Amino acid sequence: MTAPLVPGQPSLGRLISRVTAWSPSGTARLAVASALADALDDTADALVEHFVGNARCAGASWSTIAAVLGVSKQAAHQRFASRPTPSEGNRT
Repeated sequence: MTAPLVPGQPSLGRLISRVTAWSPSGTARLAVASALADALDDTADALVEHFVGNARCAGASWSTIAAVLGVSKQAAHQRFASRPTPSEGNRT
């Protein structure tokens, strides 16, 4: 197991322990793990969207953003162009 990227970020082992503690059976654990994974995905997506908005506000081009994300300019634009900028959207 590798160390978390962010201090305080739960490791895989800690997440497994939490799911095991919260859920009594295999299928219930699977359901909790799936819901937790969805929540983590949503949080990760919101994090990237926030910083794409910041980059755009700072003048970064879609080509530059796409290169950082490892996607095409078109893919970056399609995914993030309709999102509010940090000054327009909710930052929480």
